[in-house]
Amino acid sequence: MRQSRDNEQRFTADAAHELRTPLAAIKTNLQVLQRARSADEREEFIAALGASVERATRLVNQLLALAQLDPQSQAETGLAPGDLAHLLAQQAAQWQALAASYRLSLSVNMAPAPCALHADSLQMLLRNLVENALRYTPAPGSVVVSCGVENGRSYVRVADTGPGIAEEWHERVFERFVRLGGAQLPGSGLGLSIVRRIAERHGAHIVLGEGLQGRGLAVTVMFP
Repeated sequence: MRQSRDNEQRFTADAAHELRTPLAAIKTNLQVLQRARSADEREEFIAALGASVERATRLVNQLLALAQLDPQSQAETGLAPGDLAHLLAQQAAQWQALAASYRLSLSVNMAPAPCALHADSLQMLLRNLVENALRYTPAPGSVVVSCGVENGRSYVRVADTGPGIAEEWHERVFERFVRLGGAQLPGSGLGLSIVRRIAERHGAHIVLGEGLQGRGLAVTVMFP
């Protein structure tokens, strides 16, 4: 009980710390916007304000997602027979449009991958994996999302040509608010925590490996 309370207090403190940055940026941009002397200056600060609001909104949504994924629960409820390929097909066009905005190429390779799944939470898992890959891959680069069956187990994989993750970081990157390179890099440090929580609730496990063209990162989620 005490450990649970300590974890909750630490999570609350970390969340407050992470929210402080985008909220401070919103306040600063509002103050500067009030002093803008030209239409060009106003447009510049409005764009910066929008980016700060988007970052804060994303962080709040991820915090809510983690709160809903009860760590005391050992398995996802409401699992039903499904196919990972259907989930990828539903999101492929949206991912490709997002990749284009980053000046990246994204391809989706689908083969039948049947498993017991909760569609909404797995869509969240996929969204976090794909958005992470796009955010950390320099342009011009590539991201490949795929699914299929290997050794009798269904899998989904997101691979990229980004900087990759050194092996000594493979466990730490799943901790809340951990970001490689510190605060200079974008993101909240919550995406992979959400991915692991959802995978665990499906009885799946995650493997980190080498990405595309001999570099980058590949994240593979193997289902039972």
